[in-house]
Amino acid sequence: MSQWTHIRGGLELVSTPYEMKKMPKSLVEPKREDFETDEAFEEAHDKYRWEERKLYYFPYPEEQFKLSMPLPATTYTWHGKDRKNRKEHKSIDFRAYIYSLPRARKYIEEAFKLMPQGELGFRYSVDQKVYDSSSSSSGFWMPCEYKAYQDAITRMYKHEHYWSNYTYEDLRKYFYIDEECSVDNVNHILIGIRDDIRYCSATDVQEGLEKVFKYFEDNGISVEDGYLEWQDEYDPDHIYAWRNSRLSFGISHQFMTLDKKTNKVIHSKTWAVKRDENGKRMHDENWNDIWEVAEKDGPYFDKED
Repeated sequence: MSQWTHIRGGLELVSTPYEMKKMPKSLVEPKREDFETDEAFEEAHDKYRWEERKLYYFPYPEEQFKLSMPLPATTYTWHGKDRKNRKEHKSIDFRAYIYSLPRARKYIEEAFKLMPQGELGFRYSVDQKVYDSSSSSSGFWMPCEYKAYQDAITRMYKHEHYWSNYTYEDLRKYFYIDEECSVDNVNHILIGIRDDIRYCSATDVQEGLEKVFKYFEDNGISVEDGYLEWQDEYDPDHIYAWRNSRLSFGISHQFMTLDKKTNKVIHSKTWAVKRDENGKRMHDENWNDIWEVAEKDGPYFDKED
């Protein structure tokens, strides 16, 4: 009889929408010891950061940078400190939605090729809606967003009839249009999983998932939340599970083996934040958490929980 493992559950990913060009050798991060004053160093560092941001781009700008419908509005400008000398402008306002899924999709496809494929390939579904946003801003952060904004407006007013065409620059002759707009970062992605995998063990599934999560991490995608559960027909006494909760700040990925009759955790493998002798979280030089793997018989609990 063939070995079958049955898996079900879902997870939520968070992905950057940007790809980055190769860093040129000429672009070197300034060091404080090379400057006489803090002000000079900060000015040089700001210039470096801006040049670094120019390396980021949207691989699929038309799919990723989308605008709301144009909304009529009134904008005021003034000169000097006297607010009475303000000038009224008829304007058009937009709101941008930046989607990460078009960029992340190829990495998701490659990641799940690392799972056991059974007979038909590993089955999953992917979804992202405009509401899958966890952050917003009143303006742009990356230089590529300015061009994407202008191009999106031009596409919106494009028509096959020559006299009905308006570019971004054309519209600015008739309306006051800001050079940037408010942005919603649509960066969350939902993954649904339900599959029956032939020629596959529970151990194969866990090893595959560990490779998947590492591949995500290496390509600008983090696992925000989720729960998966699988059962191996050759191992009827146990249920296997993985979980990651956005509400847990000291634990990342956690794999568990449960007794099927009692639901008791009899083994766990947990990515836990590393702590010093005083119980404080440890960070690297960029202030990112340092994680370590804790494997034990029974459940693992974070010291802060």
